[in-house]
Amino acid sequence: MVRWRWKILKESLKALGYGALFTFFAAIALAVYILDSRPDLSFWHTEVLPQEFDQNSEITTLAQYFALERALFAALDARTAQASQRDPANKINRYDDRSLASPKRWPQDWNRSFEVTPDNPDFGIVLLHGLSDSPYSLRDVHLAFYQHNAYQLGLRLPGHGTMPSALTQTSWQDMYAATELAMRHAKAKLGDKPLYVVGYSTGGSLIIHYILQQLKQTGTTDVTGLAMISPAIATSKVAMAAQWQERLGSWLGLEKLAWNSISIEYNPYKYGSFAINAGNQIYQLSLANQALLANIKQQQPELLADFPATLSFQSVADSTILPSAVLSQFYDYLPAPNTGQHELVLFDINRYGKQQVLLKREPLKSFERYLNRVGNAPHLAIHLITNIHSDSREMALKSYPDTSAQTPLLLPYSWPSTVYSLSHVALSFAYNDPLYGALPSVEQQSIHIGSMALSGEIGLIHIGSASMLRQKWNPAQPWLVNYLVNRLQPAI
Repeated sequence: MVRWRWKILKESLKALGYGALFTFFAAIALAVYILDSRPDLSFWHTEVLPQEFDQNSEITTLAQYFALERALFAALDARTAQASQRDPANKINRYDDRSLASPKRWPQDWNRSFEVTPDNPDFGIVLLHGLSDSPYSLRDVHLAFYQHNAYQLGLRLPGHGTMPSALTQTSWQDMYAATELAMRHAKAKLGDKPLYVVGYSTGGSLIIHYILQQLKQTGTTDVTGLAMISPAIATSKVAMAAQWQERLGSWLGLEKLAWNSISIEYNPYKYGSFAINAGNQIYQLSLANQALLANIKQQQPELLADFPATLSFQSVADSTILPSAVLSQFYDYLPAPNTGQHELVLFDINRYGKQQVLLKREPLKSFERYLNRVGNAPHLAIHLITNIHSDSREMALKSYPDTSAQTPLLLPYSWPSTVYSLSHVALSFAYNDPLYGALPSVEQQSIHIGSMALSGEIGLIHIGSASMLRQKWNPAQPWLVNYLVNRLQPAI
């Protein structure tokens, strides 16, 4: 009887195992089918221009980098000139010179690196943009420094500004090698004068890596101060899991599986399609930074006091990165800097009226232990931009700790009635930005994305509703830029 029961149990377990295995492979097959049923790939997804810089390039000067970049864009122009003009979608295709999305409609192509070289600058600024982005993301910061006597270098990172296909092959090491090249050049230009860096998203992670490497190797850094906007300190581990989608696509010969999203390229200065490799690279860079921080903290903690005073701006609502990681995985590692003070400015959600009942979660909750603890870390000042009170859309600045003893500083900005939060991409763009702002520019005869929120039936137009509804500009952006510039420029 016991033997008979054991046999039944074994057969049952075997059947369950086969069933689970069948379900697993069926789920994979269904996922592959769905992913491969997405829109067809275009040449900007499948062709990679060979002129791009990488970590093994025999490039040692910024002049050579710029020359290679000119050759890269010449190759891009030659390739896009061959593209068919018969597709109606080309009217909003950045790779058609006649389209509203062409970068050539702009007085300056913000996809390219730029350099501003006064005769005798008082200080220097290096600007580093984010993943799938371009130097346009820090355009207003760049323009704000024009009234100051600053040397400026806005670097186009490898894999960016051309075609999204470039990010199927570009590594974070390639982007870091270009960052090192830019920093060496800027330092040589400035000599002993202060050198500051502004990094947006991935640009922030790259400069953190640069500073940590310098501290570990030489015990010092040539960066005087740092500002970061939506810094990509930590990303979702989904990026790691997505590697299997890319590998499976490679094994099966299905090119679409190398893409997290496939989109028409209607934005002149940011890719609409997103390669899985790109997400994995920023994930790997974040792991490398965590390892460096932990290593220095354990073996040479005194070096972290020389990490330059850092100002960060972060929206509490951010679907691209983990917002609270800027504290738990960055500032928590740092002691008080030898010069200056670390600062974090958080942009809260719009708390006016009853729209909070629609929220799935409270995004400020992950910051509560930092805002509410008694005697906040002395090395870090935290500010929160939020509603002056729940019955008003007016914005105010609260500083921590000891907010109870302070009157919040009323700012001359208010939340729009239809906006419930900012986003990863919104912080550095103003209400009147010609591409991402609230109103289209009369002078700028090109596509306008900031107010593109059309109502109708789903699935009818090229641009997805999620992309259209994502907030793209910041009501308090003028305050952000002014605060950043005043914080970074040296006392002269």
